[in-house]
Amino acid sequence: MDYTDKILAMARNAPLTPTMVAKAVGKDSLISSAMLSAMVEKGLLKISAVKVGSTPLYYDPNQAEQLQNYASYLNEKDRRAYELLKERKVLRENALDPLSRVCVKNIKDFSRPLEVSFNGTKEIFWKWYLLPDSEAEPIIREMLSGQAPPPEPAPAPPTPEPQPQPPEPVPQPPAPEPQPPAPGPEPEPEEKKPKKTKKRVKKKKVETQKRIVDKIKEMIVPAAKPIKGSSAFLETLKKYFDDNDITIMQTLEQKRKSEFEFVVEIGSSVGPLTYYCHAKDKKRVGEADLSNAFVQGQLIKLPVLFLTTGNLTKGAEKISKDFKGVAVRKL
Repeated sequence: MDYTDKILAMARNAPLTPTMVAKAVGKDSLISSAMLSAMVEKGLLKISAVKVGSTPLYYDPNQAEQLQNYASYLNEKDRRAYELLKERKVLRENALDPLSRVCVKNIKDFSRPLEVSFNGTKEIFWKWYLLPDSEAEPIIREMLSGQAPPPEPAPAPPTPEPQPQPPEPVPQPPAPEPQPPAPGPEPEPEEKKPKKTKKRVKKKKVETQKRIVDKIKEMIVPAAKPIKGSSAFLETLKKYFDDNDITIMQTLEQKRKSEFEFVVEIGSSVGPLTYYCHAKDKKRVGEADLSNAFVQGQLIKLPVLFLTTGNLTKGAEKISKDFKGVAVRKL
């Protein structure tokens, strides 16, 4: 049975997820996902960049304005760029601060790039996705001629910190939770029967005390999550950390054998410094690679250490100088 018409009728009312379609047509989520993907390939539906949880939305191209109902699922920084673009309608890329440039590119559902040639040079402008080109052109013309009030100060408006509602909070470095040491009379060696504990305390008192101290240290400083894998890139990464007094505090994500994300501590003359570290085994690192790392660092409020085995493109070199708090090192 062809459920295309039924799914299209549902999409006219609101964007869909595979789970919603599965309930409506009486199929499992895997089959409903395949149905939706086939409709996207035929151009009947479009798939969103914004996600509800980890699931994108499937929407009717003629009902794109409904995506605004899901803007609350954007992260805090992208939400600010969304609000700014919605208000201004058109933004001039070279007038935006580095973070806003990244964020306006991230909100792909709501921003559309326009390349404009002016006085022998090319510039990029970003327009609100529902704004027709015919209405964007006079605004851009006024910006270039200097007749319109400049929307150049593209940083976020000075409003109170909004409360984002992303379904998948960005992992934060675990805060130390000091706890008082366990009372001396109850030192229980791990995985040992209570009856034998007293004998071990008498026979190996020094060894048991050392175990207690080690256990307390584990409670105070969370153990770093081990890195999985045995690739050549991983070995290079471990050696770099050892040679440069870098300690892994937390493994945030291991996407593949060629890409890792950590929270690390770097030894310095003023004490250990905490960084978000993004390591990538790639021959050429582009703007998108650095931009994504920069945004992740901003989200967890940490400076960024970007490690790579390759070289930066010219565009990446340029934005690496614009991004403050980003250190790029070649392995």
